Amino acid sequence: MRGAFSRRGFLGTAGAAAAGVSAGSTGTAGTAAAAGARREPPEGRSVLPGDPRYRTLSQGFNQRWRSSPAHIRLVGNEADAVGELNRALDRGLRPTVRGGGHCYEGFVDNDRGVILDLSTMRGVAAATDKFGHPTYCVEGGATNWDVYTTLFRMYAVTLPAGSCYSVGAGGHICGGGFGLLSRRHGLTVDHLVQVDVVTVRGGTAVVTEAHRDDDEGSPEADLFWAHTGGGGGNFGVVLRYHFAAGVPEPPPRVWLSSVAWPWAELVERPDDFETLVRNFGAFMAEHSVVDLGTADQPDPAYQRLYYKGNYPRLQRTKAYWDGVEVFHHAQSITLPEA
Repeated sequence: MRGAFSRRGFLGTAGAAAAGVSAGSTGTAGTAAAAGARREPPEGRSVLPGDPRYRTLSQGFNQRWRSSPAHIRLVGNEADAVGELNRALDRGLRPTVRGGGHCYEGFVDNDRGVILDLSTMRGVAAATDKFGHPTYCVEGGATNWDVYTTLFRMYAVTLPAGSCYSVGAGGHICGGGFGLLSRRHGLTVDHLVQVDVVTVRGGTAVVTEAHRDDDEGSPEADLFWAHTGGGGGNFGVVLRYHFAAGVPEPPPRVWLSSVAWPWAELVERPDDFETLVRNFGAFMAEHSVVDLGTADQPDPAYQRLYYKGNYPRLQRTKAYWDGVEVFHHAQSITLPEA
């Protein structure tokens, strides 16, 4: 595909699915970073059948899924990702991509193809985007643990991402990224400003740096948009995510609370279970969205995400934490005796 295209068309023609991060071909036109622009030698290694690592690296996090790829490439850097994808294209091998390695589906399964394993590319550091603005950069093979610990210890910042430490950030981010801080700070992708993706153009792998501030309607703008919730890993090999310098500060304290009811007690009093579910749903519906402003005066941080073209404007409510209201809802539930 060449030239301009719609977002719907982009999603409808995306390449083969992969796990964790991404795989496939976009074939979009527009400016892209040349394959050798960073002038770095490829750093990676191939794991072939017969290697003691082959069986383990051929299967995903969920060991139900197994496959027999031609080989697994442990991608070491950008040049290696570009070079290996070009070799796969030249040999007619189907590529799939593994990010942090936490996937319950068989998206990485790849008989007779090549698995591009990014798990050694797990860096998290201060950087700059293609316009020279300061960012925090997360490589495609990082896990939530890598992201949280590094941002917290080195920079005293965080992301409103998920609570499971072993989830691969590569797939979690492009799926939107929801976590315990999202009611206050929005989704993880609300803070995303650039994604560096290996795509295929004219049969050759190149790196595209897609930015939030790219021209509206450009292929780069659409590629960036596709990584703000599209998920599934259909748009290219994601090397790096760049987040705005103004990401949230971590809270000094958090309150974690849990309440459990014996199932037998709920079966005996079904009205209590119905009340519990109704109150939970009502509370989350009222308090689950960040303050995006009004239709006439949207918050600038979210304007580019939700006020484009003819997209319907979303219902907006102001998120806040009110412990009193939480317990007010809970008062209508009869708690069984211990």
